[in-house]
Order: sequence, then structure tokens, then C-alpha cells
Amino acid sequence: MGKIDKYNKMVMDAIVSGTPLPAAKVRQLAQYGLSESQIQQSCIRWFQVTHPQLWKDGVLFHIANERKCTQWQGRKLKLEGVVKGVADLCLAVARKGFNALYIEMKKPGSYQEKEQKEWQSGVEKHGNRYVVCKSLDEFEKIVTDYLKES
Repeated sequence: MGKIDKYNKMVMDAIVSGTPLPAAKVRQLAQYGLSESQIQQSCIRWFQVTHPQLWKDGVLFHIANERKCTQWQGRKLKLEGVVKGVADLCLAVARKGFNALYIEMKKPGSYQEKEQKEWQSGVEKHGNRYVVCKSLDEFEKIVTDYLKES
């Protein structure tokens, strides 16, 4: 049974049984079939609304590192500093003893690649925080906790 079929079955079972799903479960299920890009876009929209000044300051940004290109373009990008394994997002705000927060977006059921784990190790060694995030709920919790002053 595919992910979308499983999602549809859970929703249908809830409707047939007359037992509503808790709001948190509905939100989790709604994100279940989304692509990594769609999850990341919802995280960005949430951040824009919740932290408008930080968004305006430009401290949360996507690191465009996932290009499909020709061999020549790939060589040029590598010479310009593109590095395998770089996280998807950077929140360039120092908090809780960290210099910045790097966020690797993954859809549920997917995991970091070898290069991503190696890059994580390098940035953590230099005083940055790195997290893997698989949903809008996780993103909200991680960012809210990270930005708290205490």
C-alpha cells in the first residue's frame, strides 16, 4: 500500500467510524504525501508570518545546492564553491551557544546521505547546530526553541 493510499485509508476509516482524528494527527497526515519541496515551502511561509522582522532581515535562507546540470556547469559550480551535502536552510542567528542553525529538510521516510552526514559533522565541529526536519510541526518546534533567548 502506497503512502497516499495509507493516508486516504486513515481518513476514510475516521469518517466511517465517526471518530474525528485529533488536529495534530490531521496535520501530520496532511503532510504525509508532500514532497520535500512542499514541506520546505510551508516552513518558509510559517516563518514569514511568525517572524516577519527576521524574514525581512534575511537571516533565514535556502542554500540552492541541488542542481541538475551539464558536466561543464557542474565543474563551474564546484569551482564557485558548491559543496555536496550542504543543508537546505540556514538560520543565520546566533543562539544558545551556536553560531547558526542549519536545517536539512527530508520528507518522512527519507534519510540523510553520506555527504550530508559528513557536512553536518564539519559544521557542528565549528559551533553550529544542525537538525534534520521532516515536517512543518518539527520545523516550528525547532525554530521556536532555537530562537528563545533562554
